[in-house]
Amino acid sequence: MQAALERGAEGVWVTGPNSGWSGYGGTEGEKRRFETILKPIIELYGLGLRLEGNEPKEQVWPEPGMKQSAAHSLGLVLTLKKPFPLMPTRSALDKVWDSLGGRRRPVFAGRNCDYHGNRNTSKVQERWALERDAFILRDNTVSLDERAAYYELASEIWGNNAGHMTLVFYSEHRPYMMTHMIDENYKASRESFLADKGLVRGYQFHWSRPNQRIMWEHDGSTYEDMEKAYREYASR
Repeated sequence: MQAALERGAEGVWVTGPNSGWSGYGGTEGEKRRFETILKPIIELYGLGLRLEGNEPKEQVWPEPGMKQSAAHSLGLVLTLKKPFPLMPTRSALDKVWDSLGGRRRPVFAGRNCDYHGNRNTSKVQERWALERDAFILRDNTVSLDERAAYYELASEIWGNNAGHMTLVFYSEHRPYMMTHMIDENYKASRESFLADKGLVRGYQFHWSRPNQRIMWEHDGSTYEDMEKAYREYASR
């Protein structure tokens, strides 16, 4: 999506669920992902949506001959000139501001995935965050619009590397500390896989500011590790 926006995309052509891959709960799981993730993203970006039907006359992304896997590669961040942050609606901002008590607070982006649990956040991380006045934003508890609003209003965002953090790091203004970047038990988070895409240990997105950091050396698995990660993050 980021690459398509950079190339001036005006709409998205959705050809159907990805052949029912079991990793996302089969065809039904992919349909749910479309309704709760992809469709809201398209709407919030103000893009048109075409379901099935004929191929568009002009396609800006993926480029001709490009494999779908390459078009979805995390390595594309190296080629982006800037990120295109997903912005929430006014109504979502108002609702979330009230739930935060009318003030900016840290937001802990909890993750509890039942099909790729390696990078899930832990009770230890949650306890660490609660002791620092964080609002705990759990999986599947708010709409995508409201999630973007929590991130937009947060004083800081803390979470493990996973899809829910893309709304954070594809921005130039949302402060975040991202832990558990590397996980050798999951292909897309192995150090060798990331390095092959150009994301070598220590890399920070080229648009990142000092308060937007990947904490490569910290997986957040213990209270002490969260403390150490945050001290390093806050000292920048």
